[in-house]
Formats: sequence, structure tokens, C-alpha cells
Amino acid sequence: MSAPTAGRRPRRAFTLVELLVVIAIIAVLIGLLLPAVQKVRAAASGTRCKNNLKQIALAAANYEGQAGKFPPGIAGVNYPDYLSGPDFDRNGPYVGVLAYLLPHVEQGAVYDRLKVDWDPNGTGGGWFNDDANTAPARARIKGYECPAALQTAPTLGYLGPYLFQIVYEPNGTITRLQNQWYTFNPSANLGVSNYVGVAGTIGFTGVDAWDQERGVFLHTQYRPIGGTKAVRIEPTGVKDITDGASNTLLFAEALGPGVPDGATADQVSDVRWSWISAGAMTSFRGLATAPDILPGGPSSNHPGVVNVAYADGAVRSLRTPNPVTAAGIGTLPNETEPGYRAYRALSARADGQTFDRSAVEN
Repeated sequence: MSAPTAGRRPRRAFTLVELLVVIAIIAVLIGLLLPAVQKVRAAASGTRCKNNLKQIALAAANYEGQAGKFPPGIAGVNYPDYLSGPDFDRNGPYVGVLAYLLPHVEQGAVYDRLKVDWDPNGTGGGWFNDDANTAPARARIKGYECPAALQTAPTLGYLGPYLFQIVYEPNGTITRLQNQWYTFNPSANLGVSNYVGVAGTIGFTGVDAWDQERGVFLHTQYRPIGGTKAVRIEPTGVKDITDGASNTLLFAEALGPGVPDGATADQVSDVRWSWISAGAMTSFRGLATAPDILPGGPSSNHPGVVNVAYADGAVRSLRTPNPVTAAGIGTLPNETEPGYRAYRALSARADGQTFDRSAVEN
């Protein structure tokens, strides 16, 4: 006779109520953990973004140490006279500061493939006129991309040559400041940058009242208001930063999308900076979360702050004071607002202004 087998108690299944309780507990746990996970990811993105800016600032310092000057903001002519109509000197290279820095951010191979007239005042034509530049200009350079930035392709294309302009009445009364852009089609599929140089309030225009607030990175030439010939602008060196390296911005984040001058708040231009054309942006519209800015203007996807790099290599976060609304498009924000005044002063290299940096630094 075989030995008796041990009996097994039947396993009881979960009831519907028990399953619902377990699901509810899991949902609660996820709800508690998700904000923490998102916060950790946001912190990690912010750290990586700041490291990118640190490397770009160091690259600019290395360039300046070798050449005695920083690279140009954009190798081309600025036409600040709005009444004369926006125009571009097609002979200029129109490469931006980040392209000049390629060998200093371990991207010498991309730099070597570009068929570009690197003379800041060169007349060999724009980089976009040579098909040989298409492939290298499409290279993705991780150090030029903020991990928190938009990852989708732009619907309206990539920012190219641009102008800083003063709009005024025939009697000479200045009515507003603005930028003019040319863009490359979305099919260009260019490599993106989320960082630009800082040009100061409105770059260099030949108007003393505004030029005292010019920044480090400018066009290489400008045509004076009422003039017919372009005048060269010497690149900036460390010795020209009389406000002090710790008080002067070099680079800032810039997502790309924004509201063009004369548009309403819902007319957003979905554009991106390409690193090959990414030069320098003005500060007159303040800091804001996109799209409440000019296309290409300083902005970020970090909550409430835009990361920046100073001329001494320091990287900090600036709060977004006085964001521009639709009513302020094309005009200056409240100039008495302490954060805005501090930001404009930091964007200039030799304006001699006193300001409370705690009003804008995070």
C-alpha cells in the first residue's frame, strides 16, 4: 500500500475589494513618489545645464587667452536703422560665437569639416552658401543642448542672420527696440543650441545712449543710422570688461520659441537656434519663460530661472523678473523693477552702473 499523501489547503483568491485596495495603495504611492522623481530629474537637468554653460565659458576664456579677444557674437553686419529697411550683407560669414568655440569644446573634427571664412570681417560669403557645410552643421553637440529644453523639431525653422534695430520716428524720437530675423526652413534639420552669447541691452548700434550698455558679444560690423557704409566693431577682450568679470554675463540659456514684434501673445514663432548661427541676444526684453519673449531670447524650461555664465567662469541661476506680456511686445519692461535693472546691468560690460544683484540672482 502506498503512503498517504499530505493534504493541501486550497489557495484563496483575492477578492475584488482586496484588489481595489491594493491598486489604491499603489496609486497613492505613485502619487507620492512621482513629484519626488520629477524633482530629482529637474535637479539633474539643471546641474547638467550648468555644467554645459561652465564648459562653454571656459572655452571662451581659452579662446580669449590664445587670441587676445573673445570670438565675435556674429560675423556679419548689423543694420540698426529700421527706417532704411532690414537688410543683410550677403558677403559676411554669419557664423556665431559657438561655431568659433568648436575646437575648444572637443569638436575640432566638426570645425575642420566646415568650409567657412573664419575672418570675422571676411567677405567670402555666408556659411549657408556652400553645400559642403550642410552635413557638419547638422551635427548634434550635446554640450550645446540643455537637457530640459524642447526636444521636438521646430515647425518654423532655425534662426539665422539677425539684426538689432532701433525704431524711431522721422523726427528722431525712439519708439521701440526690436530684432529682425532670417530663418532656415525646418527641412534644414540643423544642430541645435540652447545657449547664446549676451549682447547687452541692444548690442552696438552707434547710438551712445544704448551703446554704453553693450555686452561682450556683438556683430563684427554695423552701419550707422543714416549712414551708407559699415563700420567695424573690434571684438571684446577681458581688458574691455571694466565692470568686472564677476559682474558681466557671457552666455545665457535660450530655448528658441517666442512672440515676434508686433504679434499677439498667441502668435508664437516655433523656432530654434542652430549652433552654427547662434550668436548673441539682447537683454532689453528681460528674462522670461518661453514663449513670453522675443524669438531666440534668453529663456529656459527650468522652473522660474534661467542659467547664465559670467566672464569669470561662474555659473548661476537668474530669476525671471518682470516677464514680458503681450502688452509689452516690442517695448521695454518696467525699467524701475530692481530685478530687470540688475539683469540689464549684468548684461553690459562697461556701463558702470550700481545695482543689487540679489534682486535677480537665485
